[in-house]
Amino acid sequence: MKNVEHPELANTEWLLKFCSLVDMTEHLNPLNVKMQGVGNTVLSLQQAVFAFENKLELFIADIETGRLLHFEKLGEFKDACTASDPAQHLDLQQLAGFTSNLLN
Repeated sequence: MKNVEHPELANTEWLLKFCSLVDMTEHLNPLNVKMQGVGNTVLSLQQAVFAFENKLELFIADIETGRLLHFEKLGEFKDACTASDPAQHLDLQQLAGFTSNLLN
């Protein structure tokens, strides 16, 4: 809408969480599709959940190291922030904590 301000779009911390959520949603969508498939057995559904849990552990390590190989949008945002202000600190540990909570 015109003439509507969105101050959160100027908030680096909010955008960091938003980019993380976008990437996590991209990872959750295939799991969601698998869970809705016709003819799935309980075993195949359980395997899909366990496989995603393993991915979450990988994602946590990826965030903690700051490599962000599995988080395309978050990595792009981090690179853009670093390019505009090299001294800026982004709290990736908080995002690792959110991902850890999802795993639990």
